[in-house]
Amino acid sequence: VNPTTSARFNPYMPTLVKNLRLRLIGGKGGLDSNTVSALKEVGCVYLAFLGGGAPIYSQAMKNVPSIHWTDMVPHYRLTQIEANELGPLIVAIDAHGNSLYEQIQTDLSRKFPEIVKAFETTGE
Repeated sequence: VNPTTSARFNPYMPTLVKNLRLRLIGGKGGLDSNTVSALKEVGCVYLAFLGGGAPIYSQAMKNVPSIHWTDMVPHYRLTQIEANELGPLIVAIDAHGNSLYEQIQTDLSRKFPEIVKAFETTGE
């Protein structure tokens, strides 16, 4: 198990999520608003994986019942897995469309001027 950057799949994910009625997807770095809408529409959840966590996640793998699109490089394949105690993971986008990534961006945008001002005041 080697999670990859999810943003590279933004052009494809809404269609895949809707047509395959996916319930759970995962990766690193989040997905765009079109994909978040698709997740909400079908009740799918996005799990954020720990970067560099492949050895930890691989230990949880128990079975790989099927692999599709085997002509593609591994990160573009659709792989069904069976795992036990897979983690640590964070529900970064829930089935209601709430995105931890959007929340962090909003909070940062709101606090950024204050942070800059603090650095200017201290001279650091």
